[in-house]
Amino acid sequence: MLVEFKQKSQVTIPVDFVKMLDLKAGDKLDVEVKEGKLVITPVIIIPKSQAWYYSPEWQTMEHEVDRQIKEE
Repeated sequence: MLVEFKQKSQVTIPVDFVKMLDLKAGDKLDVEVKEGKLVITPVIIIPKSQAWYYSPEWQTMEHEVDRQIKEE
């Protein structure tokens, strides 16, 4: 889809994409260049106090517990 690059480096995301990704005003987007292309990815910011839950170590333990529960 073709969009216009406007003053102050602004680009409007087409409404179909906004709906598809369930974007809301204030959402955070990661913007980067990959292989010469601009890539915009919605992100969720996790509070530091909850970051432990998403650590690889904790997730490994979570998956192990889930596996054990399924075996019972």
